[in-house]
Amino acid sequence: SCVAVAGLDALAVDAVAASRTPAGLVQLQRPEISVVGAFNSVSEEFRSSDLPDLNSDHNDRSIELNFLSVVYPLPVSLGTSNISLSLSYQRKFDFSRAFDVALTNMSDINGTPINTITTHDFDQSGGFATISPSIAFELTEKLSIGASFNIWRSTFFSENGWEKEVNSVATTTIGTGEPQITTQTSFEKYDDFEAENYTIGVLWRPTPKLSLGIRYDTGFTGDVDFQGRLIRNGMELANIREDREIRFPPTISWGASYRFSDRFMMALDMSRTDWDDFYVESEAGQKFSLVDGTDVDDPDIATDYDPTMTVRLGGEYVFIPKNTGVELNRLWSVRGGLFFDQEPASGRSIAAGRPIGDGKPDNFYGFAAGVGLLAFQRFNFDVAYQFRYGNDVNSDFITGVESFSEDVIQHRLVFSTVIYF
Repeated sequence: SCVAVAGLDALAVDAVAASRTPAGLVQLQRPEISVVGAFNSVSEEFRSSDLPDLNSDHNDRSIELNFLSVVYPLPVSLGTSNISLSLSYQRKFDFSRAFDVALTNMSDINGTPINTITTHDFDQSGGFATISPSIAFELTEKLSIGASFNIWRSTFFSENGWEKEVNSVATTTIGTGEPQITTQTSFEKYDDFEAENYTIGVLWRPTPKLSLGIRYDTGFTGDVDFQGRLIRNGMELANIREDREIRFPPTISWGASYRFSDRFMMALDMSRTDWDDFYVESEAGQKFSLVDGTDVDDPDIATDYDPTMTVRLGGEYVFIPKNTGVELNRLWSVRGGLFFDQEPASGRSIAAGRPIGDGKPDNFYGFAAGVGLLAFQRFNFDVAYQFRYGNDVNSDFITGVESFSEDVIQHRLVFSTVIYF
């Protein structure tokens, strides 16, 4: 799909339109089924001038079913308006991450050396997905609108939730004595997340070559089952089970595309999200930011996050034969794009004895390229590669280490198939 490569979020005109802007569904002429899968690889390079032991490389890989949909343009119209219906599954968030580090701490008490080596094994997995029925109306030849009702639930394809486990082993040697071993396991699980929200889109074509689009994803609050445990040296110190709520902020996106010819088009889109409204609320009513864990109701420590922006520019070239009389059993296309996107970050540092966050987001950059084949006017096959990197990001990931930062490199392969009926 060109959407996966060029970033036509506000202008999608294929089966993935239900997840981008549902208004684009109305442009589809035939029923179709689409499947999108992805392979993800993430490399992280940890750095710290205060704790050189943190300097290390980490890698994680995953395979996912990213998107599945069926689209049906109704054979009847409402007056002069065409109508399209869609039902789709989409994995919205992936929380998979894993790494391990070892830290050495050497001290001296009254001339007796104390050496502690602590290993931390971090493992996090899970994600959020939605089932979304959508509808699109063509109000005029130039204007269409659409809406999706996003149902956040666990399904056959994935569980809506995530879990994190950190296993720590501290080996302490005092002088020439026998090593003393302390083990600790902290476990958190957010399970069976349930929520609903809406995606509303408008697509306007003022000229045959120019298209303008806008999409709005409503903010929402969902219910989730929480379990937290802390075990030290085999003894359970804490075990919490309660119902919690997670709040997600709204997002607005807009874009434009221009078709220079039947063969070549370009598109630009942007989106904006304010992450101040992104937190988890406990049964006791305490609200903690899901970015840096601070109490969002405490003005002394709460971070005022700057909104994040995403900007993408892409193009598509279709190899249409010059001889229009040729039967198009195979039609190739190539796509490419550049993008800039941001992730929320607190940028926390220590000032006047307490943590202060400036809320500046982390910047990521990347490019994508892909190729597509339409076979016999019935099967569409696409493959796309995306490269994304960020330097000196996630400085607040390991709390208490002010000099910590990391470089992130992400590789992503996306495979999609669309069948037309």
